[in-house]
Amino acid sequence: MPKGFINIELKGFKEVENYYRSLNKNSKAAMSAEVRDMANEVKNSMQVDAPVDVARLKNSITANVQDLSVTFETKTVYAPYMEFGTKKRVNVPSWVGGYASQ
Repeated sequence: MPKGFINIELKGFKEVENYYRSLNKNSKAAMSAEVRDMANEVKNSMQVDAPVDVARLKNSITANVQDLSVTFETKTVYAPYMEFGTKKRVNVPSWVGGYASQ
């Protein structure tokens, strides 16, 4: 996995993916639109919660949607420090420990 990515495993997603592949084009388009709408809601929530000085971090948060897959990114190098802390004040959830240790 490329450096700087967090991988989250979703249980039961394979079944949803198989169901998605069995649908007709109109249903697939509707599901993709729903995923895109939900991704935008999450992105907007992330931007609202982002600390603001000159809004560089807030404005760099993006949601990239492809079929049923969503990738959230930020282009700022200091985003992990804002999320997890620095030095003595580090609070890293166990599910992202590998990423944070980079």
